[in-house]
Amino acid sequence: FLEYRSRVQFRELGSLTMGIIGMGRIGSTVGRIAASGFAMRVLYNDIVEVGPFDFPTKAVSKEQIYEQADIVTLHVPLTPLTRGLIDAAVLASLRPDAILINTSRGAVVDTAALAEALAAGRLGGAGLDVFEEEPPPADHPIMTAPNAILTPHISARTDLARERMEAVVEDVIAVLEGRPPAYPADRGGG
Repeated sequence: FLEYRSRVQFRELGSLTMGIIGMGRIGSTVGRIAASGFAMRVLYNDIVEVGPFDFPTKAVSKEQIYEQADIVTLHVPLTPLTRGLIDAAVLASLRPDAILINTSRGAVVDTAALAEALAAGRLGGAGLDVFEEEPPPADHPIMTAPNAILTPHISARTDLARERMEAVVEDVIAVLEGRPPAYPADRGGG
């Protein structure tokens, strides 16, 4: 135990910086929990102007997040702008003890480059709940990468999340049957 303890650095969340890419509904909830619940410094980047927020946070460039954040968490849709957003060059710009978390879309991260960075000790860790191919092939290098926590796309598998998904299906059926949806889309772009 003492040998293990001397090799591992333990840090309190309140001493860390959380970097959030994508500050929509989920990203801002993560930011609120990080700032208000754990007293973390929160930086964010979004391609649209967002906020104000009811917790301390600062809008910065993606590059500033990559350079300063201890934890980088991704909350973006998969678009031509976000496909491959986290590639080998970005991974090289992250702090060597940083942790990358992706619960958005698998193709946002180049997982082969991520596995290589983890294996080479150039990144502290990764948590992935999404993959470009689900499940990833058994021989994909991310499957055996050190300091990686891989989950089978379960971050939205709560009872409440399932109820919300069912409500969407019920609304689609209602529209197809000529009835108004219970939850109409916001056509104002918000």
